[in-house]
Order: sequence, then structure tokens, then C-alpha cells
Amino acid sequence: MRIFSAPKPQERLSLVTSIQFVVELEFLTPPVSDNTQASQTVPDRDRSFHYFASALQDAGLQAAFLLEEKHKKEENYPEAEDQSNDNGNNQDADVQMTENQLLAQAPRGSIIKTKHNGNMFIMSPQSSIPWIKAGAKDNPLFRYWLINPDSNISGHGQHETWHPTALTSPILRESEANNLFPGLNTAIYTIWTAHSARVHINDGCGLHVHVSPAVVPSLTQGVAQGLTQGQHHHGQQRQDLTIIQVQRVATLVVVLENSLLFHLCSPHRRQIHNQLIAASGLAYATNSSACPLAEANLPPNILKGTGAVEKAIKFLWTASDLDQVCQMLSRHPKTRDTRPTALRINTHKHEDDSVSHVLEFRHAQAAFNQGFVDNWVRLVLTVCKVAFLPTERFKLVVAML
Repeated sequence: MRIFSAPKPQERLSLVTSIQFVVELEFLTPPVSDNTQASQTVPDRDRSFHYFASALQDAGLQAAFLLEEKHKKEENYPEAEDQSNDNGNNQDADVQMTENQLLAQAPRGSIIKTKHNGNMFIMSPQSSIPWIKAGAKDNPLFRYWLINPDSNISGHGQHETWHPTALTSPILRESEANNLFPGLNTAIYTIWTAHSARVHINDGCGLHVHVSPAVVPSLTQGVAQGLTQGQHHHGQQRQDLTIIQVQRVATLVVVLENSLLFHLCSPHRRQIHNQLIAASGLAYATNSSACPLAEANLPPNILKGTGAVEKAIKFLWTASDLDQVCQMLSRHPKTRDTRPTALRINTHKHEDDSVSHVLEFRHAQAAFNQGFVDNWVRLVLTVCKVAFLPTERFKLVVAML
């Protein structure tokens, strides 16, 4: 009698790496009346930012805001001081007094001076202890729900005097998405309901998602080879994007940008940002044979194709480093269209002067609809998770798109 053993359960195929993300939401905040703060010497923008950051803190989120920077004269032009009048000197004195008053009123430990960013006001000074104890090697801005100025947007008409603002989340792990975005939803609801005038969103306001690899305790060497790399800082590993990870994400964006990413967003977003296939360096790719790296990561239908999409993807895989990929994804100088591309690579400088890279998706419009924000962030994360799949799985997905 033959005995048949039950088949062994197959191990769940693990992804190449875990990811982390930051959500940035642009909007305009209303001026806050003087009687809501103790001193009238606080700049209007700081008063407004303090108000909304306080609401976030009261909702249970570690919050902070960037202080308005003091205006400084250019040291390279000493003649500017000679040409200044008494009124100008009085204005400088007022700015100095305002700054001193703000510093004097702040609770001890509330103001954090960062190396590569503006000074930050922490709503709960105790929340800064962990990163100070850790040596402040990472950029401290990414530890808080941060209210900060946004130079990309402006108000018009009745909102002309409102403050261009961005809410930036701290670095969030995949557990935030797996648990249905509790922190993100709390922040969105809190900002929307904090002031009786609400906040304002115009066509220029965007929803940006920044994605990068997270520190992974263990990865199998075969799966991780060529896809992950890290920098060690005092015993801790800071994971950074690799060229292959960026090439894989960009490959999916080239294929999906028109039919999915932009398709799910407001039509106005196409007037602000452009597709990679239309305006980046990839738009000027010529038909050529695939390089060995492309052959290893792309399915036959892409390798043998001669259309604009196939040519762009094969050209993308010829890049030799992240700087070259960044140039390929940026708007090409020959392009008359001045709109920047919606996918880009950003660099962040940390307190120890090290640099890390993140992928930024700028396709979507800003919204205070929790369902839209949650689903959009989940879609972006899914694109990146697919890009980080083991090679054969990744090739299979690309072949089916």
C-alpha cells in the first residue's frame, strides 16, 4: 500500500523590501485672530501654524511647525546697509523683537534648530527626546506631523491673505496602511475641523506621496541581491533607494501613468504635471537593443517592442546611477512644455550631512476626503510593492499590463 504524504505548504513569497512613506497635503490656512494667542508680536503665519499644530497635538499626534525665518541682509553687499533708511532699521528692529518675543514665550525645549531646515517649534517638547538621544542623525522634521510653508501654491481673491501651507506626515510604516491609516485620517479630520473657516484648496494644491525603502531586519541573500543597499550609522542601517528599485518603479509609471494614475485624478492635474513619456528624457529615446540589465528585469513583450513606451523603458534601463535616472525622469531641455514631470526623485539631507533618496508621486490633487486620500496612498504603495517583487514575479506583472 502506497502512502502519500500531504504536500508541504508553500512559503508565502516575501517581497524584496518593506517600504515607508510620507504624505504631504497642500492647502491654504486662514488668518487666526490675535486674541487666540497671548502676544500680538507673533507673525501672522506663525500664529496660524501654531493654531493648527496645536489642534493636531490635542488630537493625540506629535505635532510641530516651522518658524518664520528672520529676514537677513546679504553679507556680500555691505552697501545695502549704507543705503538703508531709518524706516528700514526700524523694520529690522521689529523683526528682531518679534523673534525674541517668540523665543521668550516658547516653553523650554520647544524650539529645535535643525541643520538643513528652518527652526522647528515642537508642540510637546518631550516628543523630541527620542531623536535627540539617538544623536539626531536623521532629519528631525520627519518625526512629526509638521505644519510648514509651501512655496508652490498661493491664494487668490478672498483667499489671497491666507497662508500657503503643507501638512507633512512623519515617516509612516506599512502598518499605517494595514491598519486603515489611523494617523493619517486623524490628521485630515483635525485640520479640516480645527477652524470655523475650514481650510481652502484650489487647483494648484496637490497630494504628494514620498516612498522609500524601510529598514528590514532580515532578507534572503538571493532575493535581496542587487535590490537593497544600506548605509550604517552608529550601528543602525539607513536604507536608501537603489537604481534598480527606481528603474522598476519608473517602468510601472511609464506603463500606468496615462491609463491609471492620471486617470484617477482631477483632469486639472495634467495641466500642472506631465507624463514621463511626454516630457522627460525618456520621450527622446531611440529604438535600440536592450542592455543586459533590461533583459534580466523586463518581459519579452517590452524587450522586443518598438513603440514609444517600449523604447522609453529600454532607455531607462541603460542608466548607470541614480543621478542619471533622475535626469531621465526630469523634464527634458528640448521640451517646450514647461510642466514638470509628476514622478521625481528627491534627496533629503540629514543632520549628519548624509543624504537619502525618495520617490515622489505628485499626480493627485489635494483633498480632505479621507476615502480618496487613503485609496490614493494605497495605490502608490501598491505600485512600489510590485516594483520590489522578486524578479520573475515583477516581469510577469509587467507582461500583463
